[in-house]
Amino acid sequence: MTDKAVDIPLVSVVIPMYQAEAWITDTLASAAAQTHPRVETIVVDDGSLDQGADLVSVFGESAERPVRLVQTTNNVVSRLSAKPRSIVADLIAGVVYWPLARVARLVERTGRDPSFLPLFQYRQRSFYVMRNDAFDRFGTRLEKRYSQKEARNLLERVGLENLMFVEGPPWWVAVGWRRCDGP
Repeated sequence: MTDKAVDIPLVSVVIPMYQAEAWITDTLASAAAQTHPRVETIVVDDGSLDQGADLVSVFGESAERPVRLVQTTNNVVSRLSAKPRSIVADLIAGVVYWPLARVARLVERTGRDPSFLPLFQYRQRSFYVMRNDAFDRFGTRLEKRYSQKEARNLLERVGLENLMFVEGPPWWVAVGWRRCDGP
């Protein structure tokens, strides 16, 4: 790779895939046709039961640019139909989130720092918030939680500078600036 090629930023095309056998080859061809000189394609397969992953592998073997297949199989709840998925998320909120949050609230009332407890940041939140967050976490296919360090690295990799985060977890509230060299 020449020094000039290193100066050109890498563009990653991330394609979520679930039961996409019918259209994944066209999607990969579209990503491969991009004119930017440095493009990689990452396909995230969330446990498809069709032949989509095989098609990605075959396409990747003959592609001029990198094609990576990432397969996940741990999102069992997200594969349920709407009603059972909602019921399981409610159970997770009631059996996991709520008790841990309330223990954290009791620890805080004794004057101790509750941050050593899992889900302590929910101690002042309603069950409604816990239920929605449980559904987001377990009921959607590509949900991912990040630590502050992981979030910082991710945001810096996309070119944001001077990042500022909220004082405590959860770390999803952040502000950053991007330098604009053009008009």
